[in-house]
Parts: sequence; structure tokens; C-alpha cells
Amino acid sequence: MATVNKWLSDEARWQAIVARDKAADGHFVYGVRTSRIYCHPSAAGRLPKRENIEFFDNEQQALDKGYRPGKRSTKEAAQLEQFYQEKNCTSLPLYRTKRYVSETQ
Repeated sequence: MATVNKWLSDEARWQAIVARDKAADGHFVYGVRTSRIYCHPSAAGRLPKRENIEFFDNEQQALDKGYRPGKRSTKEAAQLEQFYQEKNCTSLPLYRTKRYVSETQ
């Protein structure tokens, strides 16, 4: 059974953000123009001003417009972990240390 998307209008989407509605996750994301990040409707961060919001149907649209994932995005965390594993590192501080050592030698 398909899930009905009841968040098609900007006002319905804004109300989902204000309510941090987890049911709206996966139906749209919103970008914050001032910080250039995008978030899911249930994101726990500070509520942005309505005039600074831009809505997207999916994450790829937000990325294409130049937005980056918010810090609390689990998808971003997985992408960062994969990036550091490819660099033979387990964490950002270790990656920075290895990079610094290689640059100074």
C-alpha cells in the first residue's frame, strides 16, 4: 500500500517542520537559505524563519541547488564514514593527523 503524500503545499510542509513531524520525512526536505543546509522535517535543530526556507521534493534537488546536508543527517554521517574508511582512517581527527604528518614530511 502506497503512502499518501499530504505535504504537497508549502503551508502543509511548513506545518510539518514546525511540528517536527517524522511522518513527513522522506516526502520532502527543506533548505535554509542563510546557512545553505538542507534538513528533513523532523530535524531537531533551531526552527528557521519561514522566509529563509526553500522546499525540495528530495535530497538530490537540494544538493543540485547547492545545499549541503545538516549535521544531524544520518545519511551524511554514513557518507562521511565511508569517505574516511576509503582514506584508511576511522575518524576525522585521525584523518587530519595523518594528513598533517604526510604534509610535513
